[in-house]
Amino acid sequence: METHRMRNAMRDWFGSLDWGEGIAVTLTFPPKIAAVREAVEGHLKHFWNVADGEKFGNLSKRQTRPYRIQRVCCIEAGANQDNYHCHAMVKVSTHPYANPDYTTVTGMLGLLEKTWFQKMTFNVMQPTSAYEFSPITTSSTTAAAWHAYMTKKVTDWNTDALCLKTSWLSDGQSEEASA
Repeated sequence: METHRMRNAMRDWFGSLDWGEGIAVTLTFPPKIAAVREAVEGHLKHFWNVADGEKFGNLSKRQTRPYRIQRVCCIEAGANQDNYHCHAMVKVSTHPYANPDYTTVTGMLGLLEKTWFQKMTFNVMQPTSAYEFSPITTSSTTAAAWHAYMTKKVTDWNTDALCLKTSWLSDGQSEEASA
């Protein structure tokens, strides 16, 4: 019996997103946070809200059609259904309202690292929680390999890895064109 239809569908969907040169993200959290999925979601929301604000300023806080960094986030549990952590893919947007410092891969990598080190309270004044920010396509990996890694725990009975609370599929540019 085929048990990977949802995993394959999710990978196909990720591959269909025309995000060009993207960024692969892995974020881990201190044990007290990592033990509870909802705590990880809350900290991820804070992380992305800060990064969105840095990239788009007050436009990221609009109630209708906010400008945000495009991303797909998956939250994965460890072997004992604890130690939740995040894998994500991020589009490097060249939106005209974006801070120009963050419209290149290098600029976005700098923004994500700055946000992780300086704005996540659990990283200030103590050892930094593990993280990795890197271009999705490197000499040692491909976008398809990253999509497979992000979805390795997805089955037809478990699609909870995809975190709809922290994923964001539009940077505001497509809505602006249709308005």
